[in-house]
Amino acid sequence: MTTYRRKAGIRVGVVIASSAIVIAVMSGCGNQNSSSSSSGRFTPVQAAANQSTALRMARKEDLPALASADRIVIRTAPWAGAKEVTITDAAVLKQLRSALTVKHISPSGGKTWATLTWMNVDKKLREVWVFKYGEWGFERPSTSWTIGRNAELVAIIRKALTEVDGGRVDKSDSDNGS
Repeated sequence: MTTYRRKAGIRVGVVIASSAIVIAVMSGCGNQNSSSSSSGRFTPVQAAANQSTALRMARKEDLPALASADRIVIRTAPWAGAKEVTITDAAVLKQLRSALTVKHISPSGGKTWATLTWMNVDKKLREVWVFKYGEWGFERPSTSWTIGRNAELVAIIRKALTEVDGGRVDKSDSDNGS
């Protein structure tokens, strides 16, 4: 007999076989979009019904989850050159995290210029979309609301896409290898 129970992103399975009881605890099973909060628990990316809710969630859940990232994969859209870099430098991670400033601004509508995938080991913490003029937001299972706008965010991303020295960039521009 097997029983599964989910609580706070953790799946617990109990298997009773013969006279032995085996208990398995699997953190984040089947949830690719979960993140580690400061308390060590995993919180999944949640839907936001409106922009006010998305802003609150960004401040309380999403931005704190980024603190545990050990790398960021930056991908630009095909129309913007289709570059991909992986950033592992802690100073650059901190710069990018600091550039994600939360501001209530009206969503403008536009094309995603770059996507930042925040990772910890092999776990995707959060994904951020960025327009070429700095408007940004978190990818959500529902509407991905605008969370802020910061031109400095674009400048940091552009610099990361062009720097390939000092071990800061693991992979760059897949079409020409530079």
